[in-house]
Amino acid sequence: MALHRCITFFHTQGVAEASLAATITIMKVSDGSLVVTDQAMTEIANIPGWYWYPFTTIDVAEDYVVRYDSVTLTTRYAYDTIRMTPFVESDGADNYNMAQIQRILVAEAGNEASGGDTATHIHKSMDGNTDRMQKNSVDEEGNRAASTYDVT
Repeated sequence: MALHRCITFFHTQGVAEASLAATITIMKVSDGSLVVTDQAMTEIANIPGWYWYPFTTIDVAEDYVVRYDSVTLTTRYAYDTIRMTPFVESDGADNYNMAQIQRILVAEAGNEASGGDTATHIHKSMDGNTDRMQKNSVDEEGNRAASTYDVT
């Protein structure tokens, strides 16, 4: 499950506003549906004016707009966006979201691997059922041929 901590600061002319009954509303950009409606936020302990909300139903493939409501202040609302930006490789050709990047890194870091003494190294998924990463041979100058990834 993904978690995004929505955090905002409420103030009046730069002075932190503590002990508010702040709420949050989150709307999905793709279809305008409300996914969180006027839910209570929690004031961050020992940091007056700062409030947070654990957004646990986030879909990392979606973009969201957020409205924070102080409920009582004259400048009542604050706004934000949530976008889980995909990782872009240096050549810009492939996009990976954070979950896919984690799969690649976990496979590289210590899961089952084979072919260490051959031209092709294969790193498995955590369950051992998927060839998560295949590193192909290295040329005479030390450059590795294209690697392939299965991030499903």
